[in-house]
Amino acid sequence: MVMNPAFSSPDPDRLAADGFITFDFLEPDELVFIRSAIANRLRELNDLPQLGCRLSESQWHSSLIDYSGDIRFDHRKISEKRSRMLSGGALFGFLAFDSLGKLSRLISQFEISGEESNGNPEVYWRLVRPNQSRDVGPLHADGWFWQCNNSWHRPAWAHRRWKVWVAIENELGRGGLRVVPGTHLRTDIRYDIRDEGGKKKPTLFDPSGSVSASSVLLDVAAGQAVLFDDSLVHGGAITQGRLPRVSLEFTCLVASEVYGK
Repeated sequence: MVMNPAFSSPDPDRLAADGFITFDFLEPDELVFIRSAIANRLRELNDLPQLGCRLSESQWHSSLIDYSGDIRFDHRKISEKRSRMLSGGALFGFLAFDSLGKLSRLISQFEISGEESNGNPEVYWRLVRPNQSRDVGPLHADGWFWQCNNSWHRPAWAHRRWKVWVAIENELGRGGLRVVPGTHLRTDIRYDIRDEGGKKKPTLFDPSGSVSASSVLLDVAAGQAVLFDDSLVHGGAITQGRLPRVSLEFTCLVASEVYGK
């Protein structure tokens, strides 16, 4: 099922009940900045010339078509999260976005988590090629990763976590983020753990398939975002469109006293 959410006014009651809300996030110039940073990073990893710092929409789409069809691009080079993290000028520019103020008005003042990089803010992107099931992971809750990986960096102050998923390129109805509404409130959901390169990766344990069957695909256009509780079960959807789906993600740390827990 595809859910077509309203983006005009995020509803905090829905966030509490469903575990997620959708909202307009990036300004047009911010979207251009992120797209340009990602396109140039893809070329940097494959030793190709840079495209410039302000790609037009047609240039951005051409870069994605090239990525899917040009043998000079090796998808394995972005398999590691570290290769997809914003850094240097790209990270500095993102942290200066006015749109982060919209987010603070939704969840209060926050810090961006740096769980695997010694506390440095981790803002990273994903690229899911058309019709490639191996490009998306299984359903999970981000909180499970924190439970399994004790070495992850945690602030000294009491906090809770919110995840933000931002559509950078997404054909409506043909890919994006799947969520299972209300699962952040359930205590009966279990997970399995597998070890990959020293990192523990939990996945939903759902032998009956009932949890997976309750997932909905959110129709989120470029520049729009999903804010969700890190206990919410979610996962990427296989891209069925013409272009790769591209998203940006980060975790917000908010003082727990703001929420009374």
